[in-house]
Amino acid sequence: MNNLSLELDRASKDMNVDGLIVDLVPREDKNKNTYYIGKIQCPANLNCSSGIEFLISLRAGEEKIQIAAYNQPKTADPLDCSDFVGKIRFPGTLSLKDGLSFFVYISSEGEEELQISQSEPRNQNHVSKDCWSK
Repeated sequence: MNNLSLELDRASKDMNVDGLIVDLVPREDKNKNTYYIGKIQCPANLNCSSGIEFLISLRAGEEKIQIAAYNQPKTADPLDCSDFVGKIRFPGTLSLKDGLSFFVYISSEGEEELQISQSEPRNQNHVSKDCWSK
C-alpha cells in the first residue's frame, strides 16, 4: 500500500475512544487552507480484517487521530472531542514498522478527507520530525 484515501463523516457521540493516538500538526497550503499532518512508527501492524476507525479531533492545541478497532465495545465516556471519523475494512494489515503518514484535509465542506501513506525506508524524512507521534 502506498496511499489510501478515506472520505470522512461527522463523528457520532457514541463511538469508541480507545486505541492508538497520533498527534496532528496544523499546516497551511498556498491558498491559506489549513490541513493537518501526523505520523506514527512502531513495531506493530494494524489488522484491518474486522475494520479500523480513525477518530479525528481538531480542537486547537489538541489535534489528534485516535486509531481503534471497528465495533469495539463502547467506552463509558462518550466521544465528545472527535470531529470526523474514517473507517476502513479489508482482508489485510497496515504495517507501522516503516511508519504511516496521515494527512487530514477539511477545507471543502462535505469533501473532508483522510489520506494515509505508508512511508518507504528511503523517505523517512518525508514528514518532518515535529509531526511524529511519540
